[in-house]
Amino acid sequence: MGGHNNPMDRSGGSAVSCRKTYLPLLGHRWRYPTQAMHPLAPNDCYLRLQRFCMDLGWVAPLVMHRTPNEFHDRLKPALTRYFFSMYEIDAPIYVQINPQTDQHPRLFAMNIYAIRYRLCSGWQGFMLDRNQGQEVLVQWPWLHFSNFETPRSRRIFRTTNPECIGYTWRRVRDSGPPYTQSSTYARWQARRIAKSG
Repeated sequence: MGGHNNPMDRSGGSAVSCRKTYLPLLGHRWRYPTQAMHPLAPNDCYLRLQRFCMDLGWVAPLVMHRTPNEFHDRLKPALTRYFFSMYEIDAPIYVQINPQTDQHPRLFAMNIYAIRYRLCSGWQGFMLDRNQGQEVLVQWPWLHFSNFETPRSRRIFRTTNPECIGYTWRRVRDSGPPYTQSSTYARWQARRIAKSG
């Protein structure tokens, strides 16, 4: 297989094989060689995100948007090149997913704007290269479709997430969502530690 077809290969040559390495001092029998993580290509992101959203109960088509060139930052070009959404921005519920490659190459942030119900989940981070079943369970309280589906589920969401209530588009514009994109990775790490501890 040529180097350009292999996703593990970033140099144009053959992929690194995963040979067993004996590490007696560390107490490990073998390990995979570590490689630098690279951001996923937009098309690969699309397929994985679509699967992730379906696992969270969102069955609407996922749309990839490319931002105009004048918005790109030359120092951090991957931040503004593309994002994903479900539904129209003026619909009762609007879902937006942004890559967070400035914080981690495989980190994404998802926000549910249920403005008709005055709810906003805030930016919730998740990894696309991790155990997706575990990520879905961790994100369920904020991002699952069932939280916004019925009056009863929205009432429960309001009770369990009081920081997410009272949102209008004007409030989002003026003061931002309850959780910002800049804190996505730190909150993702804290949840993983809390879940494993």
